[in-house]
Amino acid sequence: MLAYVCAEFAIEPPLGGFVGEPGLQAGDALRSASDQGRAMVAIGLLYRRVFVTHEVEEDGQFRVVEADVDLEKLSLERVNGADGAPLCVMVTHLDQQIDLGVWAQVIGGVRLLLLDTHVADNGPDARELCLRPSSPGSTMRSRQDALLGSASEPVLAAIGVHARVQHHAGGQVVQARVHLPSWTAADVVETLALGGAPIRGANLAASVAKLKPRALWNLRARAREHMIERLYARGLPAGDSDALWIGCAGRLGAGLRTDLLFHDLARLGRLLDDPLHAVRMVCSGAADPDDEHGQAQLAKLIELSCDPRFEGRIVFVPDWNLEVARILTEGVDLWLGTATRGRPGESWGIRAAANGGLNLSIAEGWWPEVASEDDHQLGWTLGGERMFDEQAAQDAVDSRMLFALLETEVVPSFYDWDGEAIPQRWVERVRASMRTIPAAFDGQR
Repeated sequence: MLAYVCAEFAIEPPLGGFVGEPGLQAGDALRSASDQGRAMVAIGLLYRRVFVTHEVEEDGQFRVVEADVDLEKLSLERVNGADGAPLCVMVTHLDQQIDLGVWAQVIGGVRLLLLDTHVADNGPDARELCLRPSSPGSTMRSRQDALLGSASEPVLAAIGVHARVQHHAGGQVVQARVHLPSWTAADVVETLALGGAPIRGANLAASVAKLKPRALWNLRARAREHMIERLYARGLPAGDSDALWIGCAGRLGAGLRTDLLFHDLARLGRLLDDPLHAVRMVCSGAADPDDEHGQAQLAKLIELSCDPRFEGRIVFVPDWNLEVARILTEGVDLWLGTATRGRPGESWGIRAAANGGLNLSIAEGWWPEVASEDDHQLGWTLGGERMFDEQAAQDAVDSRMLFALLETEVVPSFYDWDGEAIPQRWVERVRASMRTIPAAFDGQR
């Protein structure tokens, strides 16, 4: 039996909270274990304010809204002790005695235990631990991780479960893994004629290798159109389905630089306004309300999406969640992986690759495992080592390199159509990417 312990789990509905990459990996680990019938139990925290939305006003201003979770509307079960009463486990956390209630949710064949500090005898400090998710690296997240470290063994003992191995997922992910059945669009599965075969990286690779260029290009065109339809259904502007769509999203803050293209708005305007080579950006994300840098990024995204110069060309999708993530990763042509150098970033680009999206990423995290700086077969690398200690100087250089790649490599490749109106170079990159990346990070291999 393996116990998977994490402060966040990307599941639907988001019972265990969802902030960023650790939660994304935790959620996919549960689904993969369930599919494979592996003996696993998961332990997380039951947050009382987990649904963070961004209400965008007409003038581009926004506010964060945290809705309280109504436990009665969720499919949770209170875990009882041997005496039939609700289980309460006392643990020592940072020299403080804390009582923990335990709730359970079954994800496929895996039981997820959610620890609850909202117990009668606990004070405000203890209750705050289960108020809402916090960003990795924050003081509150460290306290939450410490609580899980103290509580996992006594909670498992209290319910009679012996875990031979415990995996405690902190703020850093050692190796990215993706549950492909959760992230591969139905049209991809149908087009590749997988039929009843499992959605595995090897099966995707074998099927896409046989697909003719026209069929592969049509698949991507339909994916783009479907994304635009879904965005329009959410009240967003109707988009150009023939344009090159660039996506960037995730947990905003110091680790994710969604604003690299905003350093030179005049240059960005020229990139987006070319009538013969249309480019569109679709962005989304969430930031910890206490993270000033993340909130500033969020404000900038919303501001530019409402700016008349970029309206309809930069689309901001509010209410970042797993549904929005699927819309974007299934539909965009290019995923930007612009994490801060020296930080691993997030693995959304793997999910985009499973659906035929290409990547333009810095050489951090999962990307260098499959792509080299000089090899553009799978996508593009924002190359070079970190050159400046000052982050602002590094961002300025990376911004210029990003613009140059888009202007000289990415956009020309997308619009380099042959006599049959197929961009052969782009399509072959899509084929190579779909054959390589999903198989390399398949959570069920």
